[in-house]
Amino acid sequence: MGNLVNLTGKRFGKLTVTGQTKSEVGPCGNTRTKWAFRCDCGTEGVKRTEALVRSLTQQSCGTCPVECICCGKPFVKEHTSQKSCSAACAKTRQSRMRTDNYYAFIEKYRAYARNEAIRRCAAMRALSELGIKI
Repeated sequence: MGNLVNLTGKRFGKLTVTGQTKSEVGPCGNTRTKWAFRCDCGTEGVKRTEALVRSLTQQSCGTCPVECICCGKPFVKEHTSQKSCSAACAKTRQSRMRTDNYYAFIEKYRAYARNEAIRRCAAMRALSELGIKI
């Protein structure tokens, strides 16, 4: 059995550990330590050591408001993949993404066309140096 490390006062993302709570016994008979935490948004809760220390995705309590990537207003997510505060913002975001993708495609095509033209000019020059006319 490993030594218990005191996590009180340590920060994990937006969570600050406030103290140890009652431990539970897992299905295999091992003891699971639980810690009380306070989130930057003011929410308090309890999580197991593994959920705090080992999780890269567990950066907050889950109820923190996040900023809308379109308008910047804070909102609470209804599901994990939600990035916009409303349907109107989501539509704006999709439209902006389509426009950005279009311009990215055009830029890639132009670069390809420039490279292709340079390659063709080099081939024509090589043929003319050999005395071959096309």
